[in-house]
Formats: sequence, C-alpha cells, structure tokens
Amino acid sequence: MAGLQRDIARNRRLTLVRYWESGPPSLIQGNTNDLGGFMAGQTSPATTLRRMQERAHDEWAAWKRDEA
Repeated sequence: MAGLQRDIARNRRLTLVRYWESGPPSLIQGNTNDLGGFMAGQTSPATTLRRMQERAHDEWAAWKRDEA
C-alpha cells in the first residue's frame, strides 16, 4: 500500500470516475437501456432524450433526498 501511495504521489495519478459509478444506479441503467433502444432503431431521438431527461430529474431528486 505504501508503494502504491508513493507511485500515486510521484506520478500525479488522477482519479477517474467511471460511468457506472458516476450516479444513481437506476439512472445509469435506464439511460443505457434507452440508448440501446435508440441505437437499435426502436425509439426516436426526441423520445430517447425525453425519457432520459425525465429519469434524470426523478433519480437525482431521489439521490439528493437520500443524502440529506
């Protein structure tokens, strides 16, 4: 562990947030499903964006309530 800490400090390593850990799980999974549907031609761009926006509004509100 000490060697790893030295390496991080010496080489100025950066922490990168991965997509799957960057937000509420329901938001990430739902958006992934919506994008998959769009790429498969099942939904229009407008429908996909509307669903993602609605989900983001709901999930981030729930996330913030849970943190309070």
